[in-house]
Amino acid sequence: MDFFNIMIFVLNKSKDIMWKDEHSLRAAMWLCYQIDNSLDLGWNPHKIVLGTNFKFKYKNIESTILYKSECDYSAVMSKTYGIIELIDRKIINDNVWIHDLDAWQQYKFDFPKINGVGLTPYPGSDPNKNWAVNSGSYFFNSSARDIIEEAIKIGDKIRCKNDEGSWNKIIRDKKFGDRVGWVDSTYNMGGAKCSMYEVCEKPIKVLHSRWVDVYHNPQKCPIGKNIVSDRLYDLLYNKLKYTVQKNNTDDLKRRLDKLGAEYEHIFKE
Repeated sequence: MDFFNIMIFVLNKSKDIMWKDEHSLRAAMWLCYQIDNSLDLGWNPHKIVLGTNFKFKYKNIESTILYKSECDYSAVMSKTYGIIELIDRKIINDNVWIHDLDAWQQYKFDFPKINGVGLTPYPGSDPNKNWAVNSGSYFFNSSARDIIEEAIKIGDKIRCKNDEGSWNKIIRDKKFGDRVGWVDSTYNMGGAKCSMYEVCEKPIKVLHSRWVDVYHNPQKCPIGKNIVSDRLYDLLYNKLKYTVQKNNTDDLKRRLDKLGAEYEHIFKE
């Protein structure tokens, strides 16, 4: 897999910015799980890029500290700010897959064919109607900087709750032509409703959910099937003792220390 695998998490420290995390420890825990999964799939460690506003290191993969990516109106838009900062600092300069900390790669895959940005629809979208963007997993290439900058401009103008507000406008903007388009839902499957499952490529390449065990159980999975790879399930639940992390600082510190992670503990103000 000769492209960048990037994850960005910027804890906005302002109490006025709503976000489920009150400190950096839970994100650090997710990053450990993601690194283990990526290495298990054979990723070159130099292609795994983490962007954070706190110090973090695990298995010799160290986060790049982002200094210009804290958005003053949306915690999630910081991810788009972070992309530009990583480009400007020449950390990334090629094809990129960016994904949330709970979007799990299940199988090796090639970089999809795109002309700039390749977005994924919400897994619960109606396959026959206009889709809405889910920014939890998407792709862009080295020519896409201007498109990403446009996403930031739109976000700043409308002060959107998250970056999907920007991307939904961009994918419908004809000025970008075929430089912005859709990629298959196999790169982003999960959620309470998986209506795109029937029309996507199988097997599912990226499962997007914190509750991986739900999608492993046909009785609980929204589509009545097990869509979790045996490899991912075994890694998370049998080897890593994965659990959906709460904001319990003592438990998180114990888990991180046991894994040998180096981390900085920052808080919302």
